[in-house]
Amino acid sequence: MKRITDITYRSLVDTRSAVGATMNWRAGLVTKPGLRCTWFLQRLPSWIAFCVGLCPLLNAQTSPVAADAHVNSAFPAVNFGNSPFLQVGGPARAFVKFDLSALPSGPGAANSVAKATLILWIGRVGTAGSIQVSEVAGAWSESTVTSNAQPAIGTLVSSASASAASQFIYVDVTGTVQNWLRTPAANQGFVLDGVPSTTAVFLDSKESITTSHEPALSIVFAGAGYTATSTTSLLIGAGSKAFATQAGLSYTAGARARASSAASGANYMEGLVTAYSGTTLTINVDTVGGSGTLADWDINLAGN
Repeated sequence: MKRITDITYRSLVDTRSAVGATMNWRAGLVTKPGLRCTWFLQRLPSWIAFCVGLCPLLNAQTSPVAADAHVNSAFPAVNFGNSPFLQVGGPARAFVKFDLSALPSGPGAANSVAKATLILWIGRVGTAGSIQVSEVAGAWSESTVTSNAQPAIGTLVSSASASAASQFIYVDVTGTVQNWLRTPAANQGFVLDGVPSTTAVFLDSKESITTSHEPALSIVFAGAGYTATSTTSLLIGAGSKAFATQAGLSYTAGARARASSAASGANYMEGLVTAYSGTTLTINVDTVGGSGTLADWDINLAGN
C-alpha cells in the first residue's frame, strides 16, 4: 500500500520507556476518502502501527499525485518521469500535478475549501535550503517533460524549509486549490525549486519503492461536510435506499455511510454511497442493525 495516500502524519513524537529502553512513537491520522478517520501510533523507525481508535470525523480528503517528474539542465533533453525521486535545486526542478476531477467545481466548491496542504517527503538532503512552490502556467506531461521542453512558471505560492532528510514537509496551498476548483483548466500542478540555487534536495516520487511517500495534497472542507439528517420514511433492510437530505454535502460515490436512528443508534443501515445529487443521497445498504420503519435518520461516514 502506498501509505501517503491513506495517512496524514502530524508532528507529534513522544519518547517514552516503560521497560528501560527508549522508544520513539509517531501519532498519525488516517484520512482516506470515504473512511472514518482513525488515530494510530507507530513505533519508529519501523512501519509497525498500533491502532488507537476512532476520532471525531474530519471532513478531509488526501489526493495522491497524478503526475510527477523533475528536469535537469545538465541533461536538457532527458525525461526523468520514471525516476524514483524528484531532484530539487541547482540545475534541477520538479513538477507535481494532482487530479481534482472527482471533487466538485465552481465557486461554491472553492469556497468550501478551508485548508489545502501540499505534503512532500524529503528522502535525502545534499545541501540544505528551502523548497519554493509555484504554480505551473502551462501544460506538461510526466512522460515527455524535459529541461528543454518545460512549461512556464506561474504565481509563487509559498516555501518550506528543507534542512533534514527522512521527514515530511507541509506547504499551505489553499488559495491555489480554491482557484483550481473555480477554474479547473488552470490546474497544471506545482513546480518546486531550490532556494538558494545551491540547495540540493531529493524528494520521493510516486515511483519510489523504498518508502512510497509520494507527494500528496490534503484538502479540508468547511461547511456541511458529511454530517446530515433525513426524515425520509424507510424500512431497515438491505438494498438501495434513497434519503432526502441536505444540499452541499461532500459525499461521492464509493464513500461508506451509516444512517442511524436519532432515537436509538442500535437501529441503523450502512453501505456504500452510489449517488449524491441535489438533496438525494443513495446508499446501497449491506449492513443493518435493529428493525422497523423509521424517519429520524442521522447520516455520517462509516468506518468499515
